[in-house]
Amino acid sequence: MTKRQCKEKLGEKYGWKCHYCGRRLIKLTGAGDVDHLKRLEDFPQVDHVVPRRHGGKNTISNYVLCFRRCNSRKGNRPAEVFLRNRPDRLAAVCRMMASAAR
Repeated sequence: MTKRQCKEKLGEKYGWKCHYCGRRLIKLTGAGDVDHLKRLEDFPQVDHVVPRRHGGKNTISNYVLCFRRCNSRKGNRPAEVFLRNRPDRLAAVCRMMASAAR
């Protein structure tokens, strides 16, 4: 699976929302997507929910889409550690993961 295909699949799976902040991501539409973005930070990135450093796998079930800024702030921490001070977002993330697993 290419990176683009992975992003498309994750976007459809999670409704084109950033996994960490919940804001709407820009849906990919074509090969020139980067050229049309106002800022590179708006381009969706793939992130490991459980970082590889912490035993996370390179599988689609461990990938989510997020904004570059959110990904940078999360760093190599697991999602539940990154969001521990935001219980509302953590609960939303858990719901997203549970519904996607069905």
